[in-house]
Amino acid sequence: MTPLITERQRRAAEILRRRNQPAPASPLVPLKNVAGTRQPIFLIHPASGSAICYQELAERLHPDRPVYALKAPHPIDVGGTDTDLATRAATYITAIRAVWPGAYHLAGYSMGSTIAFEMASQLRRAGAETGFLGLIDGGAPTWIRAAQHRNDVFLLAGLARDCARSAGIDIQLQHEELTGLASDEAIALIFHRLTANGIRRSEMDPAVFRRFFHGLKARVQTCLDYTPAVYPGSATLFRSTEVEPESARSWAEAGIDVRDPQRGWDALLAIPPEIVWIRGFHATLIDGASAGELAIHIEQRLSAWDAIATRPA
Repeated sequence: MTPLITERQRRAAEILRRRNQPAPASPLVPLKNVAGTRQPIFLIHPASGSAICYQELAERLHPDRPVYALKAPHPIDVGGTDTDLATRAATYITAIRAVWPGAYHLAGYSMGSTIAFEMASQLRRAGAETGFLGLIDGGAPTWIRAAQHRNDVFLLAGLARDCARSAGIDIQLQHEELTGLASDEAIALIFHRLTANGIRRSEMDPAVFRRFFHGLKARVQTCLDYTPAVYPGSATLFRSTEVEPESARSWAEAGIDVRDPQRGWDALLAIPPEIVWIRGFHATLIDGASAGELAIHIEQRLSAWDAIATRPA
């Protein structure tokens, strides 16, 4: 009896099945000129999980500078892998080693600074060469840990103010207005306020906004749970010159002064950080004129590394 399905047909069906399955998602996102001849820089996502926030900064770096970013696996949702910052950093190291043998130049904005710090630490322990480490207006994990018992409402409010500020709008969200609200009530209020100011994305409804917040909160928690060791190298800490007054008040209630120049990094670096002040707010630091100023400082430091190293064959 002739088989209904031949072995060749089985193999063809298997090939088609595999082609129709999505490829394993890589956290690595090429942002600019990956064929460039200068040493690349890898930019680590903030708590939002998205890498697209670095596009303008990438464009302002040297035209021949390869720029990659790393994104979270589930930017809009919590995801099953956002439970351990050190494990996440190890995954990102695997991704960057697949495209570059070192030295490794890393930078991270906000919470991304902590992930970049852990990546540099792991690379050093593995005997790899690390170069530039940029901490872009993030607080050291040990420094922000005092805020881990803050109500979710104030994390939400800070997120909303940053969204508004990045859109050029000074949104009115008074500290007292939020006190005593449950998370769902705060989400409804903040979503309404963002919508009223025309600054939410048209495709994001309240349910998506809520999921996005819970994903962000999960990533922030990995930072709060992380126990760092002292990094034996140096780092450059880029600080914003301006602060959101209402956000500063909520941080102050947790005993944290957001105007602290070092933001706790001096306790985690064997060599005190170089501090560079960039004009603007935290939310605008990687956009517009602030991104241009930041890019100049980053490029100066990367160019110094270019001068003492040659690109591997």
